[in-house]
Amino acid sequence: MIRWSCHNDNFGKIPAADAFRFIKMLDYDAVDVSVRGAAPFEEIYRDPEGFGAQIRGLADETGLGLSELFAGTLSVDGQPVVPTSPEAPDCDALYREFDKVFRFCRSAGLASIMTSVGNAQPDEDFEASFARAGQVLEKLSLQAAGYGLKLHVEPTRTSILQDPGKAETFMQLAPHLGYTLDLLHYQINGIGAEQVVKLLPYSGHLHIRQAKRDVGKCAYEEGEIDYQVLAREIVRTGWQGDIASEFWCDEAMTRRGLRPVEQNIIMRYEFRRMLREAGCTDC
Repeated sequence: MIRWSCHNDNFGKIPAADAFRFIKMLDYDAVDVSVRGAAPFEEIYRDPEGFGAQIRGLADETGLGLSELFAGTLSVDGQPVVPTSPEAPDCDALYREFDKVFRFCRSAGLASIMTSVGNAQPDEDFEASFARAGQVLEKLSLQAAGYGLKLHVEPTRTSILQDPGKAETFMQLAPHLGYTLDLLHYQINGIGAEQVVKLLPYSGHLHIRQAKRDVGKCAYEEGEIDYQVLAREIVRTGWQGDIASEFWCDEAMTRRGLRPVEQNIIMRYEFRRMLREAGCTDC
């Protein structure tokens, strides 16, 4: 089954209850929850189970499913620690912090967590950073699985996974990990959908929005991502999961006339149409 989700930060910094209600009014099935908005880390760490139950209750009140926690980078003693960080493999505090996040997600009823994979570390061979991240993320993925959860990372345009081939190879190091796949991060570097859809079998969650070479987000009609390629591959492989609209505007984008509601709805409409034309019967 395919569900349509919406990032809770898409429509500005508004209270979680208002964001959830508005997302439901826009006829989404589920919501992606962000630590920048609806679920800040300080609340998760203070009371993982209690705060998780609170988020679950809010979703139940609005009739939304809970999809993925957009966690990003976790910090230890106020300093960000990513899987490529030299201290990450032996940083017990990092695994304790993730444990709190996993407890929150289980209590809330979220299906998955997206964290950061990290960039290659300066002054060391790329392969050393690559191998370290695989070691850390496989350990964290197994930790998440103990709570019935799936851990994802997003291959981003600046990370060690900015090349689709490297991202495919990385799965050999962390076979229990999954990807949150957003074609934007490849299109911005001139890598088209045909080269990226090979990552679909490793991806448990998708982000959709338009982008073009050197521009991270743009109006739908200006976009260069060939979503028909992705739609055909979803149908061919029988992929199932949540597809999340993720388009919010900064001030410069707003001044150019971009509006998040328009961009999220047209992207969902057009991609659903492509999926149905490709033969999808449950989207």
